Formats: sequence, structure tokens, C-alpha cells
Amino acid sequence: MNASVLGLLTGSFRRAWSAQGMIPFHEVLLRLFFAAGLGALIGVERDLRRRPAGIRTSMFVCLATALFTVISQELSLVSEVVPYEARL
Repeated sequence: MNASVLGLLTGSFRRAWSAQGMIPFHEVLLRLFFAAGLGALIGVERDLRRRPAGIRTSMFVCLATALFTVISQELSLVSEVVPYEARL
């Protein structure tokens, strides 16, 4: 994998989990679009093999999982509990 792509992915992850504050809105949108895109790819593969749960289902499942993770992360930063104990 290209070093700049890897730095972009891991750099934003490290910055988001720091105690500096919440994730910027554009990063949340980027993560959700990325999850939806990967879910769509999984759905295309399932459609090509004629399996149930195609593109839309896989895309929504991945999107909901990413949203659940982002919300959990944001709540752990806002709560007064130790962040590792507040994560779901």
C-alpha cells in the first residue's frame, strides 16, 4: 500500500482517538461514505454469485456499523467515564 494512503488512513484514526476533542464533521462523512462504498463492493460480489442480501443490504449494514462506531467513539469522548470503559 502506498505510504501516503496509509498515512492518511492511520493519521486521522490516531488524531480522532486523542483527547483533543471530537472528530471533525468532514471526517465522519468520509468514514461513512467509505463504509458504504466497501459495503456496496461486498454487495456486488454477492450479487455476482447470486447470493441473498445484495448491494443495498450490505451497504446499509456497513453504514450502520460505521455510524454505531462513530457514535460510540464520540460518546466516549464526551462522557466523564474513562474513554476505554465508555466504548461499546
